[in-house]
Amino acid sequence: MSVGPMILYVHIPKAAGTSAASMFYEQYKERLGVIDMNDWESWQQLLRVLPFHYECLFGHFFYGLHDDIPRSCEYTSVMRNPVDAILSYHSYIVRRADHPFHQWMGNGSLKQFLKLPSELMYAFRNYQTTMLTGKLNATAAEAIEIIERKYPILGTVERFEETVYLWQERFGWGEVKMFKENSRDDIRKNDKLSWAELRGIEELVDVDLEVYSYVRSRLAKRILSLPSEAKAAIRSFKQTGVLVPGAL
Repeated sequence: MSVGPMILYVHIPKAAGTSAASMFYEQYKERLGVIDMNDWESWQQLLRVLPFHYECLFGHFFYGLHDDIPRSCEYTSVMRNPVDAILSYHSYIVRRADHPFHQWMGNGSLKQFLKLPSELMYAFRNYQTTMLTGKLNATAAEAIEIIERKYPILGTVERFEETVYLWQERFGWGEVKMFKENSRDDIRKNDKLSWAELRGIEELVDVDLEVYSYVRSRLAKRILSLPSEAKAAIRSFKQTGVLVPGAL
């Protein structure tokens, strides 16, 4: 029976979620609950009856889920460069004719995407910060305060292997094998964007950019403080795709 906090993984879209989900499943198997918020009432009933059955809940939920769980919890997640995340979303919507926003995409250009009706564009406005805080229009300061209290590990896509190492160390994981996402982003690089396109995205995710900068810095300091054996294990993980526990 688990006696530690339940892990709540906030799966931010377009931020290495498939890779993370594969790793969390391999570590927790039947003790991993994949949450569909459309069925959250049923999950609440189950967690009241069996509060210690699951060690981790994973899904596209927002911060605040712990209020409905009768045991201690801690959050974790992975952020992505906010500009890249929006470019990925744009690419995804253009490819997917079944996406509800696809019909609004016109010629499929980024310019067309940035001109989506405001009621649709709201879904993308600082969406990473919204998920991490559970609050619309949260400020960067509010997000950082919650992250400091509730997210002992908050990784980034660019430092994903390092993030996995920290998960393994904190959660007592066994051997981890890297699962590479079959990404079809085909996103345009930032240096290929026009000034107007880049500015449009930056205005859309201005708070996300502040929060991401803070998270990158916090993570970098954490990695820098690791002992040499841990850094060697991370380098090996990047080369072999396998992370063996007990590097220290």
